[in-house]
Amino acid sequence: MKHRLAKIVVTVALVVTHCSLLNAEDIDLFVGSAAGTNLPNVLFVIDNTANWNTAFANEMTALANTLNSMPENKFNIGIMLSTETGTNNNNISGGYVRAAIRTMNASNKQAYVNLVRSFDKLLDKGNGGASGVTMAEAYLYLSGGAP
Repeated sequence: MKHRLAKIVVTVALVVTHCSLLNAEDIDLFVGSAAGTNLPNVLFVIDNTANWNTAFANEMTALANTLNSMPENKFNIGIMLSTETGTNNNNISGGYVRAAIRTMNASNKQAYVNLVRSFDKLLDKGNGGASGVTMAEAYLYLSGGAP
């Protein structure tokens, strides 16, 4: 579980540090900024591949609690998953934005917490082995590129 949590933290950190749309100075993270203007964009890239089995409930609870405890109107948050496989969800390898980056106001925060709590470890299982393509999709999303 520690390895998986570390993987999620590193993934989020890489996406945030390589975000070319982030125009705020580092100091803005600590002194705050007005709601809706120059807020840091944070994209949670969730590893929902086949190994999502054992610690699934704990990880989704931790993410829901993190989202719920974030201060309002200080961040723009989005959620990305690997493309899903099986039944009617077949798709090419890569990632997709499950929830677009939006300002975490009270209503968006609750909607994202509810979304994370609704993830199903079988129905939302992603295609394994496509982490590199998923990260490329995250870069394209954050830089305004075509998927």
